[in-house]
Amino acid sequence: MGCGHATVERWVRKFKDADAQGVPDKDSVVDKPRSGAPPKITKTIGKAILTFTEGKCYRQAPAIKRHVNKKFGVTLDVSHIRKWLKKEGLKPFHRPKRLALSDSHKEKRVNFAWKYKKHNWMNTLFTDESEFPLQLKALNTKNSIVWARSIDNVPPAEIEQYSKSVRVWGGVSAKGKTRLIFYEGDLTAKNYCDKILKKVKPDFETVFGARNRSWTFAHDGASAHKAKMTNEWLEEHVPNHITSGPAGDWPAKSADLNSPMEHVGGYMSGKLEKNRPKTVPALKRRLKELWNDMDQD
Repeated sequence: MGCGHATVERWVRKFKDADAQGVPDKDSVVDKPRSGAPPKITKTIGKAILTFTEGKCYRQAPAIKRHVNKKFGVTLDVSHIRKWLKKEGLKPFHRPKRLALSDSHKEKRVNFAWKYKKHNWMNTLFTDESEFPLQLKALNTKNSIVWARSIDNVPPAEIEQYSKSVRVWGGVSAKGKTRLIFYEGDLTAKNYCDKILKKVKPDFETVFGARNRSWTFAHDGASAHKAKMTNEWLEEHVPNHITSGPAGDWPAKSADLNSPMEHVGGYMSGKLEKNRPKTVPALKRRLKELWNDMDQD
């Protein structure tokens, strides 16, 4: 048969081992794939992989393996596929999440962009509410990594299903920031006007100057913000404001437009995680310290 003695002896030994194990179908044990270097990704196969994979969803390595096998009759190892993709400059990313926008939402965003294209954002006060829980309700698993030999040696992160929280309101701009206002309960239009806007009104002059009538007040389209009572108060007490609601300028589902306040909230949350207070009064003091010490730049 043109086989060497070593090859014959190896096959005989496989049959004997299978017979000793009592395996009825010896072929299933003997006819295993041969060891050796995996099939190479040729230029043609590589081009097909890129066409099938790059920028497309649901293209994990096992799916690529099945595609190549079906198209070329070649079985590639998934680890080989991953290494090749990285060598080609591709990286695996989690798909970013964003709110689903209807055509009317998109149209309003475009209208907003055109209307405020030349707006002086350096002279705009961005405002928003934030809520800070006393205990962690969730964990950022991407940033919480422990190197260990087993899961039993990893200390758990204790989180609370229900936790007391502190609600705050604040405003920031390139010219300065307002005080941090604490409030409790639901934010109705009346509470928004009486407990926040009226209280913080003197800060507007502190930030922009008593004679400055060119600055703009901005907030998102939350229910209390777009209420008739709120808009009437703003018409009377601030020189300019970006209206919200169905007839307003501010487009719905546009938290990204209020990004300065989003960044401030993220900054304060990050500082809190490093040394979280144990009581509500301590949390309020810590939030006030973070707000007052926050660098203007």
